[in-house]
Amino acid sequence: MRLGSVAAFLVLFGVIHAYQTLGAGYFFYYNVSVANGSSIFVGLDTNTSVSLVVIKSSEFWAWEHYSNVAEIYNSSVGSGIYRIGVPPGRYTVLVSATSAARLSGGVIAAADNEASVVSFRGSHAYNLTLDNNSAVNVTVLTDSNFQAYPMRLRLLYYNSLINSDSNLEFLNFTLSRGSYQIILDSPVQVEALVLTRSEPRLVNPIASLSGPVSVGVASYGIYNRSGTLIPYQISAAGVVGTANITQISAEGLNASGNNSAAGASLQLNAMLNTEYGSRKAVFWIQDVVDFNTDPGNRTVYFVSNIWNNTLPSAGLSGSTLKGSGGINTCYSCSSKSFYAYSYPYGQLGYALPFNVKLVMLENQTQNGTVISFGYQVLQNGTGGMQPVVFFDKVLLPGSHNSTFLVTPYYTTPPGTNNSGNFYDTELVFGGESGGAESVFSRLSAVLWIYYYNSSRELTPFPSSWTFGLDTKESAGNLRVLPYGNGEGAFVTTGALNHKEQIRVGSAIDTYTAFVSNASKYIAPVANRSVGGNSSSAGQQLSAPSVPINIGLFLSSIRPYALDLVVLAAALAALLALRRR
Repeated sequence: MRLGSVAAFLVLFGVIHAYQTLGAGYFFYYNVSVANGSSIFVGLDTNTSVSLVVIKSSEFWAWEHYSNVAEIYNSSVGSGIYRIGVPPGRYTVLVSATSAARLSGGVIAAADNEASVVSFRGSHAYNLTLDNNSAVNVTVLTDSNFQAYPMRLRLLYYNSLINSDSNLEFLNFTLSRGSYQIILDSPVQVEALVLTRSEPRLVNPIASLSGPVSVGVASYGIYNRSGTLIPYQISAAGVVGTANITQISAEGLNASGNNSAAGASLQLNAMLNTEYGSRKAVFWIQDVVDFNTDPGNRTVYFVSNIWNNTLPSAGLSGSTLKGSGGINTCYSCSSKSFYAYSYPYGQLGYALPFNVKLVMLENQTQNGTVISFGYQVLQNGTGGMQPVVFFDKVLLPGSHNSTFLVTPYYTTPPGTNNSGNFYDTELVFGGESGGAESVFSRLSAVLWIYYYNSSRELTPFPSSWTFGLDTKESAGNLRVLPYGNGEGAFVTTGALNHKEQIRVGSAIDTYTAFVSNASKYIAPVANRSVGGNSSSAGQQLSAPSVPINIGLFLSSIRPYALDLVVLAAALAALLALRRR
């Protein structure tokens, strides 16, 4: 039998962990499966020439016992990256020492149309364009061991050294729709093969839970059916939320400025997609009831807010929009500018039960999109229903193709220090303003959220979760339970049951209009070229076409850390020297 050293054997790739010293006649081997249109790529870092051999895996036993086999590739090589073209099949890659050698390396099978090798020292950039929220894998194979020559990878705000004990590293990210740049920094001259693979994924609200959140009902365009995430997408001309409140008492934990000691809010929040010519934009729209829950001074007023989510530096000005309110500065969110208007100037008294409806509509005019903020008091103690009051109308000059959008296929554009926000519609309780938290000692409220369909009919959202993730204001000591036939939600005191879902009868099956097979909502991995700052269009999740902004995220809304997971490159190497 040949002198042998079993270093690693993996279906798709192999690595020599750390530097290994081989005596003359010893070898490492890797098993690798190669698909149609793919090649074997080998990265080696060695202090002397070694023999690089490729054979069919079925002939490894014969090769090891000195029988003659058809060697598909056999060459004396030094440090570098080597591409070996082979037909589809399963192969064994062997690295043999003809003299004492110190080496490390890695092997991977990759599609020819997504692989290119570059040589650089300093920085090298790769562009990546995603059409959906996606799980992204970045594979880096070099001719240098990362432990000896750490390479830095930069992507958004991820900035970390690759210092694994091999020449092959796999890094995994979750990224929203948009255009990104992957930058590699090397202190030495290296050859590198960089592969970027993306797999469309639905957004996962539960995975983004972190710290206190607002509580109520929120439609993210997704629900869980026996462990399978089922998507739906809604584009609407308006959204409506109603609340029947029979008890309410809260303590505002951040009582300062505009926040009172017994303050709380009920917020109807939604994302508005729009266009300016060929340029796309997204705005976060809020219709808010601000409560003083002190039993001796029960008052409310209404607030309209608009935030620009188009770019991280994007704000608002008098030329951006025109309404009854003005431009303000949010000092707790990097001094971002936003639009706000409060109504009425003298607060309104309320009694329990207090039943209120919030309405946000978009309407296209020749001058642009008009956003209408309204409320209707349906019951105020013993008082009866009052007319709808549209207390603020805001014009977005030049805006067109506007829609309130709920989708699980994207988030708003991510920024430097946070991921994007969800395209949801939410009716939630929280603190008054400025990221405040209110802790509720008493609350009994039934909530409903609706949208206007293409026929302008008021329709319940098919499903909702019990928490909102876009607003910074949060609520403590609240939980949500289904109400009635499932169309509504009952909010009361207790620990948040974040996995609870509110489903609306047969309306839940509306997802069939958007997804043909609920059990296989993930599209195949897209093939993307790397290097040369290019990427090819890949397959997408089958979502309806709506105008979506591609850009960066305004960090004025609740930030969430990007879910970045750095995986180990491969299994730990097994070294076993044998002699005949």
